[in-house]
Amino acid sequence: MLDKAYAMIMAGGKGERFWPLSTAKQPKQVLSLIGEKPLIALAVDYLKGLIPPDRIIVITSADLVGIIRKAAPRLPPENVIGEPVGRDTAAACALGLALVKARDAKAAFCVLTADHIIKDRDIFQRTLRESFALASARDVLVTIGIKPTFPNTGFGYIEVAHPLAENSGIRFFQARRFVEKPDRRTAQRYMASGRFFWNAGMFIWSVESLERAFKRHAPGLFRMASRMEAVAWTRGFYPRLGREYGRLEKISVDYAIMEKSDNISMAQGKFRWDDVGSWPAL
Repeated sequence: MLDKAYAMIMAGGKGERFWPLSTAKQPKQVLSLIGEKPLIALAVDYLKGLIPPDRIIVITSADLVGIIRKAAPRLPPENVIGEPVGRDTAAACALGLALVKARDAKAAFCVLTADHIIKDRDIFQRTLRESFALASARDVLVTIGIKPTFPNTGFGYIEVAHPLAENSGIRFFQARRFVEKPDRRTAQRYMASGRFFWNAGMFIWSVESLERAFKRHAPGLFRMASRMEAVAWTRGFYPRLGREYGRLEKISVDYAIMEKSDNISMAQGKFRWDDVGSWPAL
């Protein structure tokens, strides 16, 4: 197990693209689309042996808390947190920051999502382990990029600059920029260059580095996280959360801090990965 390492799994949304199997009361996170376990249970299993269940936090919608708890019985019930309204990934990451910092201000945590399919779990865990080591030692925000296997127009991309390090077979690069979903010709050009990777939407950072990034680039979210930290894991948490979330803008963590930061390191993920967002992807 990693010391001082936490995980946050984002499991919001209703997965409308899997209709009619997925519904508002039975979202894709709790469906067994791959094998016998629900997607959220698979997401928890990917961390088995690396991060204990009591340090895994799930951020979902308030109306899905009960069904997520049933689908991921290894987690303590209080670790499944319900957002009163959806405010995209930046708000979820800021809330995760508050919850983790309230337990350990010197911790680091990874951000994953419940709808990713990951094979080669040993390589995935080694990637996380080395990313945690880097994020804990330096003031960097680590993201994971996947080398493209075809010119996908459904993913965002990360362009890398120079290599930074290679530890235990995991290569790290200085990230140059994030780019949005390209057209096919642009995606082909990205793939041919060898400098672009699929943006897997996974992050690893220390509490201190993420807090610094929010304070600099998204001060409103920094203030929300500070106020939520004061009531985290108490009876006053959800009443305060309802008041705070109503004031927040809806913005992704990529737009809020990642695209504005100059201390981004990308770990090359050599494990098999896919974002199961639709029937064709499945």
